Amino acid sequence: MRSVIGALRASEPDKFNDEVHDAVSQLLPDARVSSRVKQIGGERLERDNGETIGDVDVLAVVHGIRTVLAIEVKDLSLARNVHEMASESETLLVGSKSTMVHHGERVQWLVDHLELVVVTAGFVWKKGKWKVKPLVVTSHELMSPRFQAAPIEIVSLRSLPLKLRALGKT
Repeated sequence: MRSVIGALRASEPDKFNDEVHDAVSQLLPDARVSSRVKQIGGERLERDNGETIGDVDVLAVVHGIRTVLAIEVKDLSLARNVHEMASESETLLVGSKSTMVHHGERVQWLVDHLELVVVTAGFVWKKGKWKVKPLVVTSHELMSPRFQAAPIEIVSLRSLPLKLRALGKT
């Protein structure tokens, strides 16, 4: 029974990742949107020493606004009680293994390989015209002021449409 429950809980983050991917695809129809991106143009996302830095949960290359949107997805619905929710939320911000640090590394890789990202998506590269925008999308609203001051903006799936509509206006 535990293995069945474990397998079900393991698939839940993938479902939320797919939900965010689908939302971004619908909201940004001119974007090239991919999920669980571990390599781009044959280049793996890795540190200089060859160690992997994980995947970009949702990557959207948006031609109309020349923006590469790097989205980290966090399904907080897996937390079953207030303590687990607080603990999961804490891992977003605190420490060298936090979501902010790891996603920051992936974002820096995208910045360093921006031409490759844009060309691989099938768009024309113009130096100085493209930018990378990092974002963390959660399954629930996070009300604490600590999250509002995070180094990477955090939005809920519910508020994602408003955030994406605002992208073209900045």
